[in-house]
Amino acid sequence: MDTKSYEAAPMLEDWQKPVEKPRSAHKLTRFLGVAALGVLPAHIGGVTATHVYPAHIQTANYAADVSLSYTRFDTVEASSILGGVHLTFNSKVPSPAVTVEPTLRPEIVDSYVRGGADELVVSEEQMRASLEQVALQLGERYATGAALAMLLTMGAYSVVARRKSREAAIALVASMGLAISYQGVSAATTYTRPYQKIELDGLAGSLLKQGELVLDGVNKRSQQIQPYFASWLELQKALAKVATPMEKEQSSDGPSFLLVSDIHGVNMYSSLEQVIKEEGITAVIDSGDLLNMGRVQEAELAGMFDNIAKLGVPYIIVLGNHDRSSPDDTALIDRLMAIPNVVVLQPGRDRFQVAHFGDLKIAGVNDFMRWYGDDNKDNAVKQKPVWELFNRTFAGQEIDLGISHEPAAAEKLQAVITNSGHLHKDQVNGTHIVTGTFTGGGIFGYGDATPPDAQSSEQSYGILRFDGQCQATRLDTLRFHGAFEGKPTRDSMTFTFFDKKKPEADATKTRDCTNQEFSVVTATTPRDVAR
Repeated sequence: MDTKSYEAAPMLEDWQKPVEKPRSAHKLTRFLGVAALGVLPAHIGGVTATHVYPAHIQTANYAADVSLSYTRFDTVEASSILGGVHLTFNSKVPSPAVTVEPTLRPEIVDSYVRGGADELVVSEEQMRASLEQVALQLGERYATGAALAMLLTMGAYSVVARRKSREAAIALVASMGLAISYQGVSAATTYTRPYQKIELDGLAGSLLKQGELVLDGVNKRSQQIQPYFASWLELQKALAKVATPMEKEQSSDGPSFLLVSDIHGVNMYSSLEQVIKEEGITAVIDSGDLLNMGRVQEAELAGMFDNIAKLGVPYIIVLGNHDRSSPDDTALIDRLMAIPNVVVLQPGRDRFQVAHFGDLKIAGVNDFMRWYGDDNKDNAVKQKPVWELFNRTFAGQEIDLGISHEPAAAEKLQAVITNSGHLHKDQVNGTHIVTGTFTGGGIFGYGDATPPDAQSSEQSYGILRFDGQCQATRLDTLRFHGAFEGKPTRDSMTFTFFDKKKPEADATKTRDCTNQEFSVVTATTPRDVAR
């Protein structure tokens, strides 16, 4: 009988091997791991996109840039130099905080003049439409940022792994979907509910609680802080005596000028009155940006023109880039020229006024190449026609103090001492003085080149002193903050001493500034250089 043999050993060996997990299980685990790890960079990319290109909304009078926060959750925060509003929500699904950077549109001035405070109220319909608009914009930007982040992550993975992975790409797409879905769900469940708590800080909050108008409140704070200025001025005098070196001690029987700049529509002239009184100021010199949006109504509403007229000393001014609303706008010049104690140093394109104090001469030129709402590009280049016009107009004359709003123009003026503003931070570079902002940039006014995260509410002013021979001797600079809250805090004082010029060889050219007699002389640009 035939027999057949079977090999059982291989079958036994296979039976004895441990059971391996299916490859599909490994793939699923790896897929979920990559997807989970990818959610964080997708979220960071989405939030970053809202910062790089924030959502923008506007109503008839207001506008705002809106972005998401990296580290804060379940709050809506809107802030300005006057203070802020913080809304806190209670949610089981944390949602990134919404940050609002509000601005005012120029039309708000006309609205206020036309209908008062009631005209500024945002209707419920406008608010609802704005919220829907900003939600859509934030969603679009978040999704775009998350997608870009995933592309970068995939590129980095390919470089490190030295290969392309279809599975990893799908996992990262899933990460993006998870991040976007979470953001949508968390925002919908958080910000569609009533807020749990509201916090008001700064002057805006205190005024709202007291039922005061902001403009009236700022002016009242200016009056309330006068005792602070009085004490600072006494300290300033004492420090100046100690700080002045023996070799720098000079006659101070010449004029003293109070240097201010970048008022930006805030009425703090009550504080200026205190300085003028205590320091025996000869005149105020304003290096521009009296307004925010180039509308004269801003200063009218704040009562600024009336207070300037009450200062009791000459108010000498040039216009800045925020003082006109168009290239041909002369409204502010016309309004200032109607105030008896105001001297506009350039009332026309080829017309100038030179302020004389004894033999000392002050001249200036407006920032006529710029206006509120211009393209804000190549600003230093735009200043060339400004300083060229000044230098041609006053060629061959000795100007003791030359003034223009922007440093790029002022530092090129042919004058013994030059003065500008615009930067919102005081500086002294040789004989060029940059005056800081007296009001901390105003309520909404900031420098063109100042990024939002670097904006400061530091306030400052300077006192420039001349001797009896019309030579600058010392600049006192005082810096402070907190005036809007009615609790000003002195930050620092600086005393800058100027070298005395050598006496003229011709004794007949001896100049006298002891009498400080004030007069104004008109100058005209020669026709061949006037534009």
